[in-house]
Amino acid sequence: MYFLSEERRSALVQELTSLTMPTDMATDLASWPDQLRVIDDCLRQLIEQMAEQALSLKSAVAAGDEGLRLQHEAFLIANCAVFNAYRLEIEARDLALSQLPQMYGSMGRALGIVEEVRKGLLQ
Repeated sequence: MYFLSEERRSALVQELTSLTMPTDMATDLASWPDQLRVIDDCLRQLIEQMAEQALSLKSAVAAGDEGLRLQHEAFLIANCAVFNAYRLEIEARDLALSQLPQMYGSMGRALGIVEEVRKGLLQ
């Protein structure tokens, strides 16, 4: 059994493949098992990866490397789509953040990094 509803899984795979992600990779990302500990850990890793991608994006912009900027931007957009699909499922299931402590802990750190990057890109 998968954590995402069939409708969300299909929509996520479609969204990711429209971003040129290979279908097997998109299917893997949409098929995390219906186990809160696994979801918590996967989302923690995803959030940490998004923070790293934001920093890499900032560096690419600062260096004027358009190709690298586009690459980091694409990864960030895809990971945001994955996170959003799981976030919507968490909300639909009315799960408390306390049930996902690793994810919740990572969010604070990652949001600080994202805010730093956002400010840097706006300058």
